[in-house]
Amino acid sequence: MRVLLIEDESDFIARVQAGGAAVEGIDVLNAAQSGLLELKASFDTSGPIEEQLVAKLQTLVARERIDLVMLDTDLSRQHGLLSTQTEYRQAFQILGIPVCRYNKGHHPTGLMNLELLKRMAKEGDNAIFIPRTLLAANLDLAHSLMPHLKGIWQGFEMMRELIEKRPEVLESDLGPAGILAKLVGRVGLQADLLGYTTQSSNFFAFGPAAGVPNSVHYGAQLSYWLYNFVLAFPGPILNPVAAAAFVNLSPDSFELPATQALVAGCRYTGPFDVLGPYYWKEDLAALIDGVGGDIAHALGLEGQNLERVDPEGHAMAYYCVLTEKAIRQDEAAVNPDWVPLGASLSRILESEFDELGPMLRS
Repeated sequence: MRVLLIEDESDFIARVQAGGAAVEGIDVLNAAQSGLLELKASFDTSGPIEEQLVAKLQTLVARERIDLVMLDTDLSRQHGLLSTQTEYRQAFQILGIPVCRYNKGHHPTGLMNLELLKRMAKEGDNAIFIPRTLLAANLDLAHSLMPHLKGIWQGFEMMRELIEKRPEVLESDLGPAGILAKLVGRVGLQADLLGYTTQSSNFFAFGPAAGVPNSVHYGAQLSYWLYNFVLAFPGPILNPVAAAAFVNLSPDSFELPATQALVAGCRYTGPFDVLGPYYWKEDLAALIDGVGGDIAHALGLEGQNLERVDPEGHAMAYYCVLTEKAIRQDEAAVNPDWVPLGASLSRILESEFDELGPMLRS
């Protein structure tokens, strides 16, 4: 995997490149090594700057065999040698090249988490946001950041390969929900995914650029949508905490070997599964129905000291997208409109909602 790092602080460049060098199969090129610093000076009056940037980046990507771009959100120290991060995001979106966007800085607060979620909902069509927790100064990036980048790249690659195996899905009028449902082999998933399309028309606003295969372009757009919308706001596909909430177990009880053995058959397999585990909600629902509505009655869990989210065994809990914790139904506030309608397990803790107030509603 070859990563193009667009960053203007030499110390951080050195950290990222050292992290990549320590992992077999990862090569990190900075702006100077890739020739990116020379691009802006080569613009002329032959056409719009945006089109020239796309054409020159397309040449650079092919020459340097770039698989993924790691882009700093703040390029204010670059002294005019680089374009803006917005221009890069839009250009790489046209080319179908995965972009991982990041902010360096302090440990995230509740307000920062809120801003990140809202950005994902509104700007997630051309970048995946890297958690600040993976970039902390005390971390070895070979162990924190690089596996994450590799997992993201593999997710994009898997989506592209799925489309190449079934190119006919792009010729249908199924829409993003139907296409993704067919690609992951869950036709019944289309109805659930439709609840994610209302706020996400920007993910599929244009077609591929000249020379960019459909599998690359639409694979990238579907990947951004899946990762930044469907997986980020649990509904039909659940992260471990959301899955624990759905079966009304604390995350610790959900991670018990006996519980994990029971839910192993419910694991999601598809793009970005290496960054999981994730679980199919419909499979967990079938599992619960098969044991009378309470997972504690399942063979293998009887006699286990299980902790609940809600003391009522048959209750269903929720996943707070701000605190990333399981919460009871009576602790959950009504969702603001930027949370997708299809995110049936996603809520915001009412106390957090009250504290952040107008910022959550805007």
